[in-house]
Amino acid sequence: MTSVSMESAATVEAAAVRLLAQREHSRGELGRKLVAKGHEAETVDQTLADLETRGLLSDERFSLE
Repeated sequence: MTSVSMESAATVEAAAVRLLAQREHSRGELGRKLVAKGHEAETVDQTLADLETRGLLSDERFSLE
């Protein structure tokens, strides 16, 4: 992560993983939920990209549900 503090990125990641543990989400849906909870859009975007890279977030998997 570049301009995003590690602490806020960890907070966003924890919130995202909690939501993903309940059910699959599309990247767009998850991003909207996290921004609505008050997380910065840039941090959310970078965190979601990282989750996709690690295979924890997948629009393809979401569409199969």
